[in-house]
Amino acid sequence: MNETKISKEKPGNKRKKLKELSADEFLSYGLDSDVSLDGDDSSESINVSDVDIKKKRTIESKASNSKHKSALLKLEEKDPEFFKFLKENDEELLEFDESDGEDGDDDDENNDDLLVTDDEAGTDEGKKRKAHETSQEEEDEPEEEETEGPFRESKFSYDGKVITFADLASLTKGLQKQSLFSLRKLMRMFHDAVLEASDDESKVKVKYRVETPNVFNNLVMLCLKHASKVLQHHLSSTEKKAGQKTRLPSTYKQWSKVKLTVKNYLLDLLQLLRQIAEPAMLSVVLRHVQDLILYYACFTKITKMLVKRLVRMWSSAEEHVRVIAFLCLRKVAAAIPVLFEFLLKQMYIAFVKHTKFINFKTKPLVVFMQNCLIEIFAMDRDLTYQYGFVYIRQMAIHLRNAIAMKKKDSYQSVYNWQFISCLQLWGRVLGELHDETLAPLIYPLVQITLGAVRLIPTARYYPLRFHCLHSLNMLSKFTGTYIPVASYLIEILESSEFSRKSKPSTAKPPDLSCTLKLPKAQLHTRVFQDCILDNVMNLLLEHFVIHSTTIAFPELIFPICLRMKRFMKKTDVPKFSKQIKQIVDKLQEAGHEVSRKRSSVNFSPKDLEEVKNWENSYAQQKNSLQKFYETWLKMRDLAKSNEQSQAVEDDDQTDSSDEDEPKAKRKKRTEISKKSSDDSRKKIQNKSIAKDKPTPFRTFEDVIEKGHLHEDIVEDFVLSTDDED
Repeated sequence: MNETKISKEKPGNKRKKLKELSADEFLSYGLDSDVSLDGDDSSESINVSDVDIKKKRTIESKASNSKHKSALLKLEEKDPEFFKFLKENDEELLEFDESDGEDGDDDDENNDDLLVTDDEAGTDEGKKRKAHETSQEEEDEPEEEETEGPFRESKFSYDGKVITFADLASLTKGLQKQSLFSLRKLMRMFHDAVLEASDDESKVKVKYRVETPNVFNNLVMLCLKHASKVLQHHLSSTEKKAGQKTRLPSTYKQWSKVKLTVKNYLLDLLQLLRQIAEPAMLSVVLRHVQDLILYYACFTKITKMLVKRLVRMWSSAEEHVRVIAFLCLRKVAAAIPVLFEFLLKQMYIAFVKHTKFINFKTKPLVVFMQNCLIEIFAMDRDLTYQYGFVYIRQMAIHLRNAIAMKKKDSYQSVYNWQFISCLQLWGRVLGELHDETLAPLIYPLVQITLGAVRLIPTARYYPLRFHCLHSLNMLSKFTGTYIPVASYLIEILESSEFSRKSKPSTAKPPDLSCTLKLPKAQLHTRVFQDCILDNVMNLLLEHFVIHSTTIAFPELIFPICLRMKRFMKKTDVPKFSKQIKQIVDKLQEAGHEVSRKRSSVNFSPKDLEEVKNWENSYAQQKNSLQKFYETWLKMRDLAKSNEQSQAVEDDDQTDSSDEDEPKAKRKKRTEISKKSSDDSRKKIQNKSIAKDKPTPFRTFEDVIEKGHLHEDIVEDFVLSTDDED
């Protein structure tokens, strides 16, 4: 009665004075109650010892403990099956001791150890904690730099318990029994271990500590081995049947019991991916992440964080890590259609970012990224058309600005590896994914590529022209569209580079596979002419082999053969004339084969279906031009491999001879060779100056970056003529 009366008077305006309270009323109020200390009562001392307060708390805790124990006994009588389930999965709840109630303060701290269990949900305290967790789940999820969850917010008043191998062994036994309680405890240990290993300067007190790397590795491997199995066991008791659609974990009834635990575990895995640098460990964790993609799909913002991290590893990590990261990205794209556009945009931006410089080491990685993007684009052709339209239009705007604005930056926005790599990528996308949806994008892409070829048609940018024309050849091969590539190759033979006398040079032939712009020192040399002619012949054969099975092949080769015969008459180099004559003879031979084959047909050119049937039947067997091209490629590859092996042998011989030769002779020989090379260089320069007119570009020095190829910088905007240089 006194407590009821006090509870009614407590929210009122009138306050009781301290001297008017009885002992029971004072204890019911507590130390923080609303009691007036006005008047003389403020000077009175309260002789209530801490011992009495502790005794009362002990009595109350024992009463609650006895009630809880009796409730468990009743539960065993009423529902023995549920009591058996608790005994198997949560033995700590049943192993109840009345002495535990004496450590009230410690229990309050220890209760933060794990999330609220299923069995605690029925008690008042469990309901309050569950309501608090539910309110946290409904809030917005964090960005990539933020941390969230009860594990991240809880601060402990002690340094934490050291995790031992015995602890991990006991957890292993529980996980083998599919214990959800053991899984929660394991994930809590995993969280504290990852948090303790982070580089964050602000040290947060944790519940568990890891002191040795072996314990940390075993803890991580335990999570990787059992996490997905235990979660799947508690979410779905039935196995997936063949042909059944994949369900997200959030669609199961038991999802609410593990949602917060899974959410924090997924965030911890992301943090672990940020900290690991070893490729082998990254591969193992990524495979585990791949198994948990469906769980990530239940949290959209966390999945975005995962996509950013995976794209970063896909574009810049070690080769094996790149492959696994892409497998994860592909699974995300298939499981979460809502994030497909976000993923596609992130991958394309990363591709453009990492194609700024291309050399022999980075070129295979660029090709790998192109293959991955093509596979992602193939998942949605309609969305590929939308993004293809946007990005191809963006390249057209860059090209238009470069043509209209006579500035250095405008040319550099087109003549760089990023622009050329994008042209090659979209050429492969439209070719390998060719269908009616993407067909309208072929024409604008071809016009942009040819516009880039014609932008600065000088000899220094012949390598860039070869890259563009090869991309058009591949597009024509996959789509069956005729693109006039041959005329842009014949222009090179008709230029001033092959009409003037070449300069002698001892330099090695340049490799144009990773080059966009040649240095001026290599122009007008015999090595340069041989390299350019070899690439022209390769692209000409590649172009005509693609169209060698068309019924109009004799008409296609006629103007090209005529221009090549004209070049044979003008050139003074017998080697060039011989090589071009060989190509002309093979083209005319293939043209005669088509003429003989089509002479017996009884349909006209307007009968398109009959024409297609004739071309398909003719393409079933290889013609003479295709056989010649295969042989020519083999011999070309063999010659390149011989050159590389010869270069390696020469280096080995020079090294061994230098070791055997005395120091005095070696020094004298190097001085003589250096002097002779300087004299020969001066003679060549004097001859070239006497023959050629001096130009203002003679003293220009090429800009070369250390460790890279020649930088693609346009030094002048005036287009070259035949009389230039």
